[in-house]
Amino acid sequence: MSRPDGLTVVVAVAVLLLAAMAAAVLLWNRVRGTRPLRTLQRIGLLLLCQLLAVATAAAAINHVNPFFTSWSDLRGALGPADAARAALSPAEHGGAEPAATPSGTAAALPEGFTRSADGFVRGHLTGTASGVEGDVVVALPPGWDPARHPRYRVILGLAGYPGNPVDAIIGLHLASEVAARMQAGTLPPTIVVAATTNVGGKNGDCADVVGGPQVPTWLTRDVRELMVREFDADPAARWTAVGLSSGGYCAARLLLTDPTRFGTAISMSGSNAPDAPALSGTAADRTAADLRTLAAHGTNPPVALLLTATAQDGATVKDAQALKAAVGPGVSVDVQVLPKGGHNWSVWGEMAAPAFDWLVAHQSR
Repeated sequence: MSRPDGLTVVVAVAVLLLAAMAAAVLLWNRVRGTRPLRTLQRIGLLLLCQLLAVATAAAAINHVNPFFTSWSDLRGALGPADAARAALSPAEHGGAEPAATPSGTAAALPEGFTRSADGFVRGHLTGTASGVEGDVVVALPPGWDPARHPRYRVILGLAGYPGNPVDAIIGLHLASEVAARMQAGTLPPTIVVAATTNVGGKNGDCADVVGGPQVPTWLTRDVRELMVREFDADPAARWTAVGLSSGGYCAARLLLTDPTRFGTAISMSGSNAPDAPALSGTAADRTAADLRTLAAHGTNPPVALLLTATAQDGATVKDAQALKAAVGPGVSVDVQVLPKGGHNWSVWGEMAAPAFDWLVAHQSR
């Protein structure tokens, strides 16, 4: 049987579409029954054609960009699997409920931030250093106490493009993975935060764009200062960045360009080359922004980077291996590869647990 990203599937669905269109033309005036019944039959013919047209487009997109490379992948996305469970309540996927955070009451939250129905703390921030306005979502650990000492470590979740901040927290199970390891004593008390990176709906690939959004400044100064000031994050600790797809590129980029603020990063299904037009305009731009170029410069202090990929997801494995081979002094790179899976939430959810096992072994100040 052909894989769902195979050309055979595209051709088969397209043939069904053509057959449905031909049937609609031939049967349009041949339907029988009362007038309402004839109308319903014609509507059914139109809906069948529209459904197959959408299916053809989806199959073509999946052929070019292998989001689903196996039928089990596709069933997982359509059924009650990891990706579909993103709509579950925070208690079910590891988020902290208000009752579990005795000091995390509304009165203790910063102005403009509230605990939403999903259990996360949400607010809107205008960055004084970057000028960026965006949403910030915080997953506080059970028992969060703003007066706690020592203060909290921070994991920054980075969604892909297009995407919203909360996508990374829920889709990668960041809150549940952190809570489980805190309970086991393998991670110190840790807050998870995610913030807008696709400013104005555009992908900036976590770069300070000349004449455009200053996304790294927004994340490393404005969001960081918010976390230290209002959520008791440790000002001396280096953060961990965790991202998927283009957010994986961002996680690695932040680590390699700002090692004083980031000590570890996890890039899931990321590429070495940027997607943002501001970074990929000319050959010189693409080379300068390529992760291999950045990694070759080395870092001081040292950093650790995990790259995860699947053998069926385009060039992600090849990119990961090339990046590992290009690193300079101070940069440690590990690669984890799954044998199956495409570019989708079900796969990224499966990558989360082993990635956090890696993080436990590579924690840094």
